[in-house]
Amino acid sequence: MTQARKYRKHNDESGEECDMSRVFVPEHVINTGPVTSDSDAPVKGRDYADCPACGRTPRLDPEGAYGVHKIVSGGTEDCPMSGKPYQPASANADDDMTSTQSIATGEDIEQWRERRNRRLAVSQSPESTDTPNASPEQPSAAQSTSREDAPTRGDTTTNADPTPAAAPEQSDLPAQQLDAYRDREISTVPLPPMDDAPEDAPASGKEPASTALRTVEFAQPAPPFEQPARTARVLREATPMTDMGREVAARLKEVFHSYWNRSARSTQTTLGPSDIGTPCDRQLALSLLRVPPVNPGGDGWATFVGTAVHAALADMFVWADANTGRYAVETPMVFPNTYVPKGTGDLLDRTLLMFLDHKVMGRWSLDKLSTTGPMPKYRVQIHTYAYGARLKGEKVDYVAIIGWPRESATLDDLYVWTEPYDPTVAIDALARVERIAKQALGSTGPPLETARRFPVTDDCRFCPYFAPGDKAGERGCNGKA
Repeated sequence: MTQARKYRKHNDESGEECDMSRVFVPEHVINTGPVTSDSDAPVKGRDYADCPACGRTPRLDPEGAYGVHKIVSGGTEDCPMSGKPYQPASANADDDMTSTQSIATGEDIEQWRERRNRRLAVSQSPESTDTPNASPEQPSAAQSTSREDAPTRGDTTTNADPTPAAAPEQSDLPAQQLDAYRDREISTVPLPPMDDAPEDAPASGKEPASTALRTVEFAQPAPPFEQPARTARVLREATPMTDMGREVAARLKEVFHSYWNRSARSTQTTLGPSDIGTPCDRQLALSLLRVPPVNPGGDGWATFVGTAVHAALADMFVWADANTGRYAVETPMVFPNTYVPKGTGDLLDRTLLMFLDHKVMGRWSLDKLSTTGPMPKYRVQIHTYAYGARLKGEKVDYVAIIGWPRESATLDDLYVWTEPYDPTVAIDALARVERIAKQALGSTGPPLETARRFPVTDDCRFCPYFAPGDKAGERGCNGKA
């Protein structure tokens, strides 16, 4: 979960981005807390919850609302809480019990169902308009019988209400589930408001049912959830490589390292536009003094992948140009600078009058580009390319850095940063190189001792000369230590 309380971007089992990526996490899931077990069993309060209207435990949808469910299992009438958001119980549960929400007893349930069935019978029978109402003095069977002696549904020997509509009763429960009421639980649940109280209700000084706090008996023959929750993917341990597999892997790495160490990019001897934008004067001085790198920053695989993607993108834009002259791909250029003599720009769009630079980025770098803009060295690099294109006679008004997603299965995360071209960015960067070169190369002392005279910044992690354990500075730079 992100700080904005959204699900982080993730893919489903097919490799596509999940529909729940970047969606707000429901409040009830946050309140439930993290899952601390590997079990796939549904969790109460996250996958399902008690319904305050019918007492059942329907599942919760991804948005935290009660799923569509019936008032009773096997019934036909939807519960009024279907589709409504689930509200977790508050910490002050005792205070919540004093609210004026309608809490009804088992007798109230019977009366409510009888009145509903009576209305249905009246609406369906044309002769029912002449049927006399029940006597006001005659209490109902549910009111005249104690809970311990209350007969089950279908018992015709009870002292029931003499109105014709009272028998036979139209039940929402199938016959095989009526016995479930014998193993019932006691709970406090609200009923729909009794806005049509019968005229035969006895007058008393008791508090109305709408404000009295009582209990209701209900059956729960159904399972604790109606549908299983979405199960998590089972993680499996990787199968160890065989002896032959390990031998092949070692040989492949050896071939890669041998090839990469001889490539033109890793053996470059002069500075290019990608090197002069670092804010660290000491790093520039070490580069000009030809000090060997001591911090390779990995095995070169990420750079190798970026170079391969650059080559594929170059082929793509050559194809897209189709000899129209719109795109200039891998444009060579020269600069009026002894220490930065030349460079090669990725892409010039003569229709948009824009110079573009490809960057194959991971998730962290893409997030940084989209939130805080490009690193200083990237900004200097693209303006320097545009400056070199201008020196060749090309018209450039804008620059752009294209952040191609390296870790995504799609281009949904592609991000393009743009700004107007500013020649002073490139001119100032090239002049800074000239100034540092005169100071560093004009010294007669050892290169490392000469480089330590220049100030250092905090971007040391990926510096090729960073040696944090070298306190004396005999191999490289130990930063600000």
